[in-house]
Amino acid sequence: MVFANCYKMKNMNLKKTIFLTVIFSFTLGFSQNENKKIAASQLKFIKEKYNWNTERILIINFTQSNENCFYENNRNLENSINWWNKFYSKIDLTNVRNIYVYSDKISASTLIDAQTKFEDYEDFIWTNFFKYNKECYGLLIINFNGEYKIERGEYSEREVEKYLKTLLR
Repeated sequence: MVFANCYKMKNMNLKKTIFLTVIFSFTLGFSQNENKKIAASQLKFIKEKYNWNTERILIINFTQSNENCFYENNRNLENSINWWNKFYSKIDLTNVRNIYVYSDKISASTLIDAQTKFEDYEDFIWTNFFKYNKECYGLLIINFNGEYKIERGEYSEREVEKYLKTLLR
């Protein structure tokens, strides 16, 4: 009789554990799909500093400084722009502003044109989105309402398209 009660208790505990695991996994998966939102003052700063006026979406391709990356990611930046042009040529960028922001403005000084290539003004992008990230690159996609998606590290065309689709709703 004692063994039967122990078996029932273990079985109930196992069922509770499985149930809680499923609920937790579902909740975690659901919350990762929700859009995050930046403060109105941050949105205003981004719009002003990065000349974002009419497009519904802003894509920020962020490059960390060498000190926050495990290799010299700021070497051959001119070649990386050619690579990025090919990368984005496969994506529909209608009503999207696509820019590049460099944490190390000295290394990127020959590229920075304040049109599509920018310094990270006041370290704003790094401080608010990538500060604790030791990845060399990052992607920040923001819609005009301030909802955003972020990817730290490398990313694919498919991820960019998925984020654009989500934020354009």
